[in-house]
Amino acid sequence: MNTIVEFGKAVLTAEAKAICEVRDHLAPAFVDVVELLVSRRGKVICIGVGKSAIIAQKFCATLCSLGMPSVFMHGADGPHGDLGVVAQGDIAILLSYTGESRELLANLGSLRALGARTIAITGASESSLATQCEITLLCTVQCEADSLNLAPSSSSTAMLALCDAVALSASNVLNFKPQDFALRHPGGALGRRLTQRVIDLPLKVPVIIEEAADATHVLMAITSSLVGAVLVRQHDNSIGLITDGDVRRAIQSHGHEFFSLTARDMMTAHPIAISGSELVASALEIMEERTSQISVLLVEEDDGVVGIARIHDLIGAGLLFGHRPPSQDPS
Repeated sequence: MNTIVEFGKAVLTAEAKAICEVRDHLAPAFVDVVELLVSRRGKVICIGVGKSAIIAQKFCATLCSLGMPSVFMHGADGPHGDLGVVAQGDIAILLSYTGESRELLANLGSLRALGARTIAITGASESSLATQCEITLLCTVQCEADSLNLAPSSSSTAMLALCDAVALSASNVLNFKPQDFALRHPGGALGRRLTQRVIDLPLKVPVIIEEAADATHVLMAITSSLVGAVLVRQHDNSIGLITDGDVRRAIQSHGHEFFSLTARDMMTAHPIAISGSELVASALEIMEERTSQISVLLVEEDDGVVGIARIHDLIGAGLLFGHRPPSQDPS
């Protein structure tokens, strides 16, 4: 078992090293490629054969999601009619680690005749693909990660990472914003987080107690609320907050004297709140991007507090794709 784990670690190390090699030798051609994508007049056509075709498909999908219209064309299908997708002003990006794929090279003449700009992404600087394209972006690695140095692994990983670097760099230059991303991802958790407002969440109606309420009343109120928190109306009509975590800390600090405390002794006088008009993504950032994470958040409108948003409700609504687990302490 240890031998298997060590081999797995060696593979990951080799692939990470390959990415670093490409990073350390990133040439001015990278800037040329990014600037060409930014100033494009047409669409981007990602072309590959074999493993490179799979990477080209991913590259195409990433470009589309970042606002750069792109289509995938399999290199072997181009000469059999799929070159009909090419138009004047398009950018054709051809991927081949060896740069000698005959199926891929067979597209170059027609691509140029149809008015497409050509970019090669390859590991071989002197290959046929590199010498026949306008711009060549190199992703050369020392060796593959397998014990035979044969299976595309380090090379394909490096090529995929380089494509991401190109797409994301172009997106950065274009100042692509979360709102732009949301327009292209309206479905699923990601889209809803970037478009849905906090007020549209399944907010919990809070139980409100007076600041003079004793500890027994506080416990009963939190238990009946089923929210893990209660609001406290202060003498100036402002709102305080007591969470399960506040109660546990009060018990730990005061021991048997806990029951002599009032709501005022346990509450947070100025709890964190968010406007109902804010996006769900903002609420998640407030909850999670803190040294001590919180899992309940007051939601306010013009008339004051209208509810409590809980991170557990966001999970239940499928809005926490790729989230970090909430703190065990809801406060």
